[in-house]
Amino acid sequence: RPSPDAASPVCSQAVNRMLHAAASLMLADDTSLALKWMAGLYAFALASRLLGSTGLFFLLFVCAFTLPKGYEQKKEEVDQAAAMLLSKAKELSAVAVAKLGELRKAPTKPAAGTKEGKAE
Repeated sequence: RPSPDAASPVCSQAVNRMLHAAASLMLADDTSLALKWMAGLYAFALASRLLGSTGLFFLLFVCAFTLPKGYEQKKEEVDQAAAMLLSKAKELSAVAVAKLGELRKAPTKPAAGTKEGKAE
């Protein structure tokens, strides 16, 4: 039987990693990770609104038991579709990052009521 002292470093490391990831997400250190979480939480909220909480959890329960079996049977097709979806998502992400870069470089208009706006 393992002693509680042996499990303590493993548990504390796991808790520290989890807290570090949560702090990193909360502070948006990695923008792409924060955006993925935002999209996932939005999708979860939308599905919950459409299906209700009971319907959503029933759907998650059914998927938990049917999707692994379906993946085993159609592994190549699923992997191809996932690769295509991932490449398309990367393309869209690159376009969005490029547009954001253009917006950051765009000159800003001075606010009215300032010396640069000359409306004093």
